[in-house]
Amino acid sequence: MALVVGLDVPAITVRDMNRARIFYCDLLGMKAVEVKGAGSSWSHDEQARWHAYHEQCVGLPGARIQALFLEAPNGTHLELIEYQQPKIEPRSRRSPAEPGSAIIPFAVEDSDRVVAALLEAGVEIIGGPVPYVPEGVRSNPTLPY
Repeated sequence: MALVVGLDVPAITVRDMNRARIFYCDLLGMKAVEVKGAGSSWSHDEQARWHAYHEQCVGLPGARIQALFLEAPNGTHLELIEYQQPKIEPRSRRSPAEPGSAIIPFAVEDSDRVVAALLEAGVEIIGGPVPYVPEGVRSNPTLPY
């Protein structure tokens, strides 16, 4: 019997929640559904419980986060997490081959249009769109950075 039955909502740690919200909501068209933790409308006591819970989950004493739950037009979800404490400066760009790197594919209807919009917004594209047809299934992967 399998130990897991599926995946829950993927989450991405971001450095700047406002900048991430602009990218995911304003540019990509996802909808902000709920803010959790710091900066939310939760009471002080509920935020304290949230932070204590999160500290235990990640093993970082004093961890303070804000989480933003997003919904895509097709109903799928993504969560953004900003650590307000501790603040750690990001390392230089990770290689996609580096262990721990992740791929979160987005469903799109027109890769060329998406790439054009991303480029116009100043997003660096490291590869694609690249036509790929495995066993007759057409795909156009693109790797924005």
